[in-house]
Amino acid sequence: MGVNVFPNGIKLQGSAKETLRDGSISIDDLLVEYEYLVETEGKQYSELYIEEIVRRKPGELIDYKFLMFGSEVGAILVYANRGTAGYCKSTFDKEWNRVDDKGCFGTERKQEHKYGKTAICGIVERPTFHEELERAAKILGAGLGVFMRIDFMVDHVTGDVFLGEVSPWPDGGSSHCYSVGGDSCHLSRMWKGLEGGPGSVKPERVEEFEEEQDKCKFVMDHNKNKI
Repeated sequence: MGVNVFPNGIKLQGSAKETLRDGSISIDDLLVEYEYLVETEGKQYSELYIEEIVRRKPGELIDYKFLMFGSEVGAILVYANRGTAGYCKSTFDKEWNRVDDKGCFGTERKQEHKYGKTAICGIVERPTFHEELERAAKILGAGLGVFMRIDFMVDHVTGDVFLGEVSPWPDGGSSHCYSVGGDSCHLSRMWKGLEGGPGSVKPERVEEFEEEQDKCKFVMDHNKNKI
């Protein structure tokens, strides 16, 4: 896939600044690059997707990330004050209850009271437009039919909402901050077909454990070397 970022737009004549290459390129040279990808990788590009760059000052946008299992909301992550000294993250269930009070859990089973190097937010009020965001996430989740994190960037001053990113592999699958009653595997129990498609084959050793927590620990340890 070819991705290019033109902060000042692209010109039909002459060259334009391209952020990812830290230089400039003309539209003719850009098309040559895409043709090269087709020839060398056998990919077919029948469409070009052009998106406007969202220009905001640091901290002006709040990021709402919905962990979707099909059309079912598993959790909501909120990233606030990005790009400032007050940058922080928080995690809620679908009823807007905090579920990161036990800290965060990683592939090494280490529990921390912060998101890596990022602080956990204090009180985060449920936004007045939460239902609209949730409805949009459910529509997209149902259409995708698989587990997906669906992100919305919101400008609380203007009310503008932007679709930020969709990711099937949040944080590289290396950590999460969702715990109910100290059970860090609560979210994984939603993986029962709601995400669509057949379930993956269980490792044989999983069947040796009687307690769900032991199964969860084994799977976490089993997969950490794959991340």
